[in-house]
Amino acid sequence: MNLFEVHWEDDGAGGEEAVVTEIITILTPRGRYNVELHLSFLRLEGQATDFKIQYNSLVHVFVLPKSNQPHTFVVVTLDPPICKGQTMYPYIVMQFETDYMVESSLMMNENLYSTKYKDKLESSYKKIFLERKT
Repeated sequence: MNLFEVHWEDDGAGGEEAVVTEIITILTPRGRYNVELHLSFLRLEGQATDFKIQYNSLVHVFVLPKSNQPHTFVVVTLDPPICKGQTMYPYIVMQFETDYMVESSLMMNENLYSTKYKDKLESSYKKIFLERKT
């Protein structure tokens, strides 16, 4: 089972490529969301709400493993915060299984990859995600 699936997606902004995850448990704002990584923004897509977050709104990302627990938290600090109703969320808190394999390949246009992202991205990734330290 892969955490990330890479595919082409036309989101009305010129056919940007996206990396789409399977459902991830997010503790704040509470819910289960699909996370889409586009070239210019991050999108959290839940059953009731969708959030579109520009990458320049991401201030910090913290990886917080819990000792002797099967989960690791990833906290993303946002400025400006996202809003759900009248509640503002300056942090996104995600929960992942500690021992999880991530395999992903970019399915990006070869011309776009070679001109813009060759020095910044690899064409494929395979890692143990948030490996537990003993």
